[in-house]
Amino acid sequence: MTKAAAGPVLIRPGETADVDAMVQIENAAFPTDRLNHKAMRRSLRSPTISVLTAVQDGAPVGYALLHRRRGSSIVQLASIAVAASAAGRGLGKRLLEAAEREAARHGGRRVRLEVRPDNKGALALYEGAGYRRFDTIEKYYSDGTPAWRYEKELGP
Repeated sequence: MTKAAAGPVLIRPGETADVDAMVQIENAAFPTDRLNHKAMRRSLRSPTISVLTAVQDGAPVGYALLHRRRGSSIVQLASIAVAASAAGRGLGKRLLEAAEREAARHGGRRVRLEVRPDNKGALALYEGAGYRRFDTIEKYYSDGTPAWRYEKELGP
């Protein structure tokens, strides 16, 4: 028997019902410094955080989390992840583009993020989307790995 083709992916605002799946995606995607259920639920309730969820066949297959500060034109991409089952189909790029639109919708002019230097897939995604590395934060992650800081101007 062959597996049926998966349906289209919809990117929409995150919902409380998505939390379990988003935490599973987070845990599978990141070796350290993961968001837990409490942090995900808090993010969904926050007026200064946007959560975008990619949904396929009724189930979350990815998400992006953006932090905004009142009065700031810089939006922080705090996390973005795609389920292994949906990897390799351009979903990370679609989520990143949706996150940038969401940042701009809230007055963001720049998006910043931190990424592990050993996360080759994320580095390719960000650099391919026009993000430029501008700093390194030593011992940023709990395992002592540094973070590379990236930024992108969103334009007028």
